Amino acid sequence: MKLRKDIFSGPDKSSPAAEESAVGCGAPAMDDLRKRRQTWLICLGYEKVLHIQPDHLQANANLAWMLACNPNPSLRNGAGAVSLALRADRLSGGQNPIIIGTLAAAYAEVGKFSEAAVTAQRALQFSAGESRSSLAANLRAQLALYQARSPFRGSSPAGLPSDILDK
Repeated sequence: MKLRKDIFSGPDKSSPAAEESAVGCGAPAMDDLRKRRQTWLICLGYEKVLHIQPDHLQANANLAWMLACNPNPSLRNGAGAVSLALRADRLSGGQNPIIIGTLAAAYAEVGKFSEAAVTAQRALQFSAGESRSSLAANLRAQLALYQARSPFRGSSPAGLPSDILDK
């Protein structure tokens, strides 16, 4: 999978001066551009890891989440997210509720809301043994979105930023 390289405006995407000229020097617009660049660079880093180690669990799971749920539509890639999340689910043994929740989010991103809801329910079943009630609450909120035929937009899996990295 290749990430889009046209996310940023301007000929020199690496210099602050180029950022300012591309955006028009407005502070909110500059912050938005920097956030998009940072997210894109993180995605690119995961893509490089996966080029070397295609079965790297955390890289598959984290990149799948970012491609499925990023609030910025130019950074989303639903089909890529599904592929990565399916691989992460397989690599994790199919029992990690956060990764299963990521797969549900990826299904929703490509419009497969029925599959997203079933998958989110599966994630909820596996979260029952978890000691974190916030995980189950976030998964229930995501399930409600999928049942309403709406994708999830957020910055971290199940609202817990370090979970995938720590497992």
